[in-house]
Amino acid sequence: MSGTEPGLHSECSEPAWLAPIIAAIPCAERYVVALSGGLDSSLLLHLLIPFLQRRGAGVLAIHVHHGLSPRADAWADFCAAQCRMLNVPMICRRVQVVPQGEGVEAAARSARYAVFGELLKKGDVLLQGHHQNDQAETVLLRLMRGSGPEGLAAIPPTRVFGESIIYRPWLHVPRGHLQAQAQRMGISWVEDESNLDQRYDRNFLRHRVLPSLQQRWPDAMQALARVAQRAQKSRQISDALLDRELARLMVPSRVAPALNGEGLRVLEPFLQHALVRRWLEQLGVPQPAETILRRLAPELLASKIDSAAELRWGERSLRMYRGSLFYVSPSVRQPAILEAPVEVQWSDLHAGCSLNLGPWSLQLRWSRSPRLTADAVLLDWPPERSLWVGGRKEGLSIRDASGHRRSLKQVFQALGLPPWMRAHWPMLFLSSSLTQDHFICAGPGWIDPQFDNKRASEGLLVSWCLSEEPRIDSAR
Repeated sequence: MSGTEPGLHSECSEPAWLAPIIAAIPCAERYVVALSGGLDSSLLLHLLIPFLQRRGAGVLAIHVHHGLSPRADAWADFCAAQCRMLNVPMICRRVQVVPQGEGVEAAARSARYAVFGELLKKGDVLLQGHHQNDQAETVLLRLMRGSGPEGLAAIPPTRVFGESIIYRPWLHVPRGHLQAQAQRMGISWVEDESNLDQRYDRNFLRHRVLPSLQQRWPDAMQALARVAQRAQKSRQISDALLDRELARLMVPSRVAPALNGEGLRVLEPFLQHALVRRWLEQLGVPQPAETILRRLAPELLASKIDSAAELRWGERSLRMYRGSLFYVSPSVRQPAILEAPVEVQWSDLHAGCSLNLGPWSLQLRWSRSPRLTADAVLLDWPPERSLWVGGRKEGLSIRDASGHRRSLKQVFQALGLPPWMRAHWPMLFLSSSLTQDHFICAGPGWIDPQFDNKRASEGLLVSWCLSEEPRIDSAR
């Protein structure tokens, strides 16, 4: 342990340097501290939380037990003791850190953010203890990895995380300043022995490179932090311009996120790459390598309409269909869930039910005075009959409004469903036998006339929508 034995600090007076930091913290009904037990997060708990509680906000601490150190149990106990003393509830969550093509640090960070994504509620503000030294180290790490302006933006002071916000109050405060404050208050903290291991790049920079830089340039830490601030401002400008262009290129599609391929094709390659990166970032999708994006124009944007060309990175990919560039999620690569039909109970329909079927979500409920959208249908469904949800079967066809039969291929083309999405598309049947006689609905606008109820005052409202992919971003 470092520091001295702590006392109760909730009644301490507010240091002058803290006032603008507290004022800048976003308002929330609940604040959550990412509590490792180290200096920076311990000071968040002891120094900031009491002032935030005076706002009337709820508080919570989350400690992620990575199990990477023989002292990990002691750190968890230390954090729990601090929280008990301050009357702050704490959740300790054990995780398994399994590197998969990444270093231990990156795998631990991914596991940590997965816990945050699970425990945070809508509107929460997650407080993290990154300080100015962390920012300077990150800028140097990105420089050594050849990052451009986007990478040099390093650690943002605030960012959206699902339906919550991550905020770093100490980001402009040097670590030495935090340590001096903790010692004045008698706050204890733990030291992670791995922080001394210079085999890790960050520790090498911390113990060897930055001290040398500061000997020559005493303000090196502040200068590197300013680099990050200026890069963040530059990125805000570029993001605003890219978002404006993306709004022009977005293609309305019920089946998957898509961009206008022709609109992309006429742009310079560097702008194509920047727009696709920004688009994927908005979707919460891990970025492809630059080598992947170099293939975008020659292999996809210049491909024929019926081309099966695909740019893959991991289980994700980009594909073209009818002149539009589509993002293909990992769920599309999974085996179709609807190999066997799924029965929907009458009792479920009055309460409303949602079936998550791979990339699709099918929502069903009995509705009075429904408002129909382009992605919904209203069925005249007899309650004495069983309703089943099933997938594509060879030879199926459905009658259109004029009574003519249309093949599933024609239906899928009319719906704008790319070939790779069709095996997952959910359809409605009046029997577990997925035959022509029991096939009643293939999708919006495709209902057997016998069951079409769009003019009625009530009926079975069915809507199709894309299942949302997890948006857990493990970046700092």
